[in-house]
Amino acid sequence: MNLFLKRMASPTALGVFFMLSGAFAFGTAQFLQRIMHLMPCELCYLERKPWIVLFILGIIMLISKKHFFKSLATCGCAVILISLGLGVLHIGVEHAWWPSPFPSCAAQTSLFKGGTAHLLNNLPELPSKPCDFPDYLLGLPLTLWSFIYSGIVFLGTGLLIYINVMKSSLSTEK
Repeated sequence: MNLFLKRMASPTALGVFFMLSGAFAFGTAQFLQRIMHLMPCELCYLERKPWIVLFILGIIMLISKKHFFKSLATCGCAVILISLGLGVLHIGVEHAWWPSPFPSCAAQTSLFKGGTAHLLNNLPELPSKPCDFPDYLLGLPLTLWSFIYSGIVFLGTGLLIYINVMKSSLSTEK
């Protein structure tokens, strides 16, 4: 058990955790879109961006010096908190607690004004999905699953940082 804690206390472990967390979240979104054919909305696309940033932070953490650990860990926590905030925003839009900040999240009613010619000339390249129309997995909206995952990653990050801080404080006491 002591060897396990030593390995988990390294900055490398947090970098790998960031990379795996980001890759899993982004990979799951791609799987749901490309394999399961679920159409993402504008907020869904926005929710993917923090995971890409977290993946890149993980790579930087693996190749950088240990004295950047605190800065990179703080950036990682901020990115995960942004993901949590976007999850709350998306859940609120889906449940009509507040409107979406993106005009593309609403159904485009302007397309239907002006007849068939206007409609055919102004169709978007890709159909857009309204942000208030949720998709479900195991009885829960995907946005809630995303929020839960972000919370778990945030707690895991906090645990790894705590283990690292405890290890460094124990090594300075000796």
